[in-house]
Amino acid sequence: GAYSVGGPLLLGAELAGAPEEVLAALSGYAEPLGRVFQVRDDLVGWLDERSGKPAGLDLTAGRPSVLLAVARRRASPAGLAALDRVASRRDPSPDDLEAVRTVIRSTGAAEECARTVSRGVEEAVEALAGGSLPAGAARPLEAVARSLERVPDPR
Repeated sequence: GAYSVGGPLLLGAELAGAPEEVLAALSGYAEPLGRVFQVRDDLVGWLDERSGKPAGLDLTAGRPSVLLAVARRRASPAGLAALDRVASRRDPSPDDLEAVRTVIRSTGAAEECARTVSRGVEEAVEALAGGSLPAGAARPLEAVARSLERVPDPR
């Protein structure tokens, strides 16, 4: 999250000469939004093949994923075995990917991640409410945060 949201936002603010209170508000906004961005990316990667990534890329080859971590925490022994089997493959078959999707669906991991996204967006928006940002700056930042709430239906 630091490189995807915080760094660019704070760098721009620093270059513009923003005072400390503005930098603090932007940090409070960027930190949860960076987390949201990653969790949302996990969701979109398995729910929406129009994401621009190969289908199932984030579900395999041992790639760290919040979505998979939640699924692993909630999975049955058979579900864990399926996740472990597919995680070691660099080129999973459609059946492998469907096995992972089945575990994700059965554990409710996607729904939990969608709730995490919503909570993070609210946290980011609340950080903007302190009044330390210049007039008109909070509204577009809130719109960016709210746009991340739109994820494909996890069911």
